[in-house]
Amino acid sequence: MNIQSRITKTELVNWKQLAWLQPDDFKEMHKSAFEKLKASIKANGFAAPFFVWDAPEGGLILDGVHRKRAMLELINEGHEVSEMLPANFVQCTDRKEALLANALQDTNHMAQSMRRTPMAKHKLKSVQLKNHKAAVARVKEMKRLLVSSELLQKEICYAVGIREDSGARLFRAKTGTTMTLWRRRNAKT
Repeated sequence: MNIQSRITKTELVNWKQLAWLQPDDFKEMHKSAFEKLKASIKANGFAAPFFVWDAPEGGLILDGVHRKRAMLELINEGHEVSEMLPANFVQCTDRKEALLANALQDTNHMAQSMRRTPMAKHKLKSVQLKNHKAAVARVKEMKRLLVSSELLQKEICYAVGIREDSGARLFRAKTGTTMTLWRRRNAKT
């Protein structure tokens, strides 16, 4: 099997012009973790490039949303941040593929954090299920993907950053129905 790189180019971009692939409130980060990220950027600089899909409407961030938010806050606090920062451009043919690439980036981050602390897996699940705002945003995105795409339920769950079993439970808890029934009832004819 010949494994190909999906990175088409790496270049400096005006990071402020990059938009988010997911809704603005989709990926929440605990305030203490966000403050640590800001402190890390202040101490170490910008060390990890954005991952971007070069969509027809412009660059969309697959990975780096929190770094962008942190740097915008740092600017508001009076710090200087370079206008041009590195980005890896990931080859995606459409929004569906970009959402899956985004989900893979999230899976990589979760796997790294689970290796760091033994309780991370348990804590991550608790935070995901208890964070009502994030859950509502996930279900909203799941509903949109159910009617606007032909993604499998498993792919939709990964696209919103959760496992299929957790996604199915979350969807049923918030809507009172299954993803299959919701898609059937709301399918555009």
